Amino acid sequence: MLEVKNLHVRIKSMRGEVHAVRGIDLFISKGEIVGLVGESGCGKTTAMLAICRLLSDNAIISADKIIAGETDITNPDENSLLQIRGSRIAYIFQDPQASLNPVLTIGDQITEGIMIKDKSLSRENADKRAVELMNKVKINNPEIWLGSYPHQLSGGMKQRVMIAIALSNSPDILIADEPTTSLDVTVQSEILKLLKDLNQSIGMSIVFITHDLSVAKNICGRIIVMYAGRIAEVGSTEKIVNCPHHPYTFKLWNSIPRIDRDIARLEIIPGNVPNPLDLPAGCKFHPRCGYMQEKCTAIEPEPVSFRDGSAAACYFPVNL
Repeated sequence: MLEVKNLHVRIKSMRGEVHAVRGIDLFISKGEIVGLVGESGCGKTTAMLAICRLLSDNAIISADKIIAGETDITNPDENSLLQIRGSRIAYIFQDPQASLNPVLTIGDQITEGIMIKDKSLSRENADKRAVELMNKVKINNPEIWLGSYPHQLSGGMKQRVMIAIALSNSPDILIADEPTTSLDVTVQSEILKLLKDLNQSIGMSIVFITHDLSVAKNICGRIIVMYAGRIAEVGSTEKIVNCPHHPYTFKLWNSIPRIDRDIARLEIIPGNVPNPLDLPAGCKFHPRCGYMQEKCTAIEPEPVSFRDGSAAACYFPVNL
């Protein structure tokens, strides 16, 4: 459904050029839920926005290949983008409160994309489609909410509306950018279940962006871990959780509170995420890594494949 080769994103700033995404490769298969995991600033959101060409004009995007379904969008024109946005790839942004227009009704915002794609559709039929979508995302009594405004909805309902908007043109791929971050635990669980149900019922592929590895564990079949603009490790969820190879993935998982182990103190990842304007030489994780050796400080490692099907960019992987 999606194939990306050697994606780079450079962002011009007043302090210099930030190399936010540094040559990542990824693929998403039909019906697959893939987690894109990493600390804030690792490039996961920037990479997905770049694929959809939703970054501002100060971003320089380059890639050897970006193919969505059968559409080549490596160097897209406006017509190609109109074809893929909404119908091929849809995007759920982080904050539903900031993403919904406060002066437009919920019905207007759900039907807008539908009517743009199908100009022959009447308003009445568009509203019927909006009601169907709201039912699909488990909003009770959708007819009542069509004429409501975002401030009249709870956080969980706003997120469901965002999902309904994303589904309005039956996309092949849904990019969910930290869709549960601002929600309480109960609503978070409901949104995760909803996404899984949609994936199973309509076969839609999902890219689930999150900083929380434990959340990705509950929904994803495969996980991609990013650090400092590159992919640190990729593998099945089972392998990433139970047998991570990259020290960063290992520490990331062990720093999460869990009920399946009894420990007095959580592990921490020492130091800070490197400044993208001043990245260290060699492996970008080496200043924070307990396995670091001299080789790590000189040349950045390339991904190495393992017998279990996962791959990690590390000279001295763990759990071999």
